[in-house]
Amino acid sequence: MTTLESIPVDGGRDLEDLTTRELARVMVKIQRLRRAKIRDLENLTVELARAKQGATTEHARAFLSRRAEGGTHPDSQARRRRRRVQG
Repeated sequence: MTTLESIPVDGGRDLEDLTTRELARVMVKIQRLRRAKIRDLENLTVELARAKQGATTEHARAFLSRRAEGGTHPDSQARRRRRRVQG
């Protein structure tokens, strides 16, 4: 987590002044916050994977369509031009 989130305690009391039942409630709140953050991270990971898959698929399609048309990858063309100029 990048920021700490506070959990309000009834009456603004210190943690040491809470009863066992109140401590249990605080612990449950912390656990819920932690699980929510984990779910958020999992969702971000899934979104990133989908975006990466889409970009990779699009790049592959473009590459294959250039190959089918008899062309080559733009990077390969640039390397060939540099070799001609240098040689």
